[in-house]
Amino acid sequence: MSKKEEKKEIEEIIKLAREEKIAEEEIIKQSFEEKNKLIEELKEANKELNKQILYLKAEFENYRKRAEKEKQQKFILGKINVIEHIINLYEMFSYALNNINDKEKIEEDPKFLNIFEGIRLLYKEFENFLSKEGIKKIECLNQKFNPSYHEAVETVEVLDENEDDKIIEVVSDGYIFIDKEIEYTLKPAKVKIAKYKPQSEKENFETKNNEISSNKEDKEQNE
Repeated sequence: MSKKEEKKEIEEIIKLAREEKIAEEEIIKQSFEEKNKLIEELKEANKELNKQILYLKAEFENYRKRAEKEKQQKFILGKINVIEHIINLYEMFSYALNNINDKEKIEEDPKFLNIFEGIRLLYKEFENFLSKEGIKKIECLNQKFNPSYHEAVETVEVLDENEDDKIIEVVSDGYIFIDKEIEYTLKPAKVKIAKYKPQSEKENFETKNNEISSNKEDKEQNE
């Protein structure tokens, strides 16, 4: 082989080596790009997975809170139902005590005295129980009417504007139940409330009524 041919062959070998190197570098580059792409895809998938995990955690926490709230509400409703029955009994004993007025008969008859004392003791037991359970009577007299606590059964006209909407009489007691600082109205108090009516309006009303009555009498006399 001549030197020229030998040189050419060496150049071909070098060229092939370079091409192989370039091809190898290209393969490595592509491999890195594919790996980087895969890493990015995995990162995105991981982000999405973390989002789903956080969403599921939030959903579970909401479910737990809802379940706890429903459980608490059922417990409260059951408790309120029992308390309402106890309040009815408590009021029956209160009514019985308030209507035993014959003090002489109580003192003269030991049996009657024993019955009276028994009713009084039971009444006190109910009163203590309700107090311990967070049951309170609704404040009424001289308080401003509040539809959340009071039920107006009658209005009484007054001439003092400052008395307007004030409770002047309690027809029947109302009760609230307090549990963990949450307030429930068990039974609204039935009350009579004052309604301000200016004197001029009252006089006009009375005058009009008198005129109607007078006209009616005149008509009857003419007939």
